[in-house]
Amino acid sequence: SRRQLAGIILACLTAGGLLGIRAAGPWIPAGMAVLWFFCQRGFFGFLVRMRGGVFAVKGAAVTFADNLVMAAGMVSAAARVLLFPAPHFARNAREAS
Repeated sequence: SRRQLAGIILACLTAGGLLGIRAAGPWIPAGMAVLWFFCQRGFFGFLVRMRGGVFAVKGAAVTFADNLVMAAGMVSAAARVLLFPAPHFARNAREAS
């Protein structure tokens, strides 16, 4: 969904901002983290209803890490396609070899 994709992008911007906090100041990563939270608020509300607030806080940490892993996978796949494109698509196994 669009919110999930926005959450992935905002998680990367938040993590990047935290790594460069001296250059950017603390307000930029904090703002990105708030936007990330609002993109995920439906999921966190579900966790609160089903398991409680403590579980939702733990789930937020796991969700943030999961968003970073998904972003790494997206970058890796894009780099693979751009750097090593497939020469052609074979119609059957004999053409491929």
